[in-house]
Amino acid sequence: SLSYNNFTFGENDLQKPLEQTIKVANIIRALNFTVVIRVPVKLGDKDIWADTSSFQIADCQRVADEPPVATDFAAKIKEKKILDCSVATCRVFRCSAFMERNWDKTYTIAANISSRWIEQ
Repeated sequence: SLSYNNFTFGENDLQKPLEQTIKVANIIRALNFTVVIRVPVKLGDKDIWADTSSFQIADCQRVADEPPVATDFAAKIKEKKILDCSVATCRVFRCSAFMERNWDKTYTIAANISSRWIEQ
């Protein structure tokens, strides 16, 4: 699911709650699986989330923070209008579980998003 939040230009220290869900469905057979979730956490030198240090996803392990591919993030965001792991530092989570056939599992990212990174 996609989530959108709007901030007013010039207001650089606002926080808004954001909830993002990721649903994984198994229609094949019972199996062990691993889901890897990458979440943008920093753009340039500014945190995207209000409290990055406690940022977690239930039933998942934090693996690492990966640097972005592009260093000219402002130009890339202006061109694509997307903030993703190609332009931002991303926190990598690994979620392992056993899932029966015709079951699904939902992972939820719920935290306050900050407006500090937008000014860049």
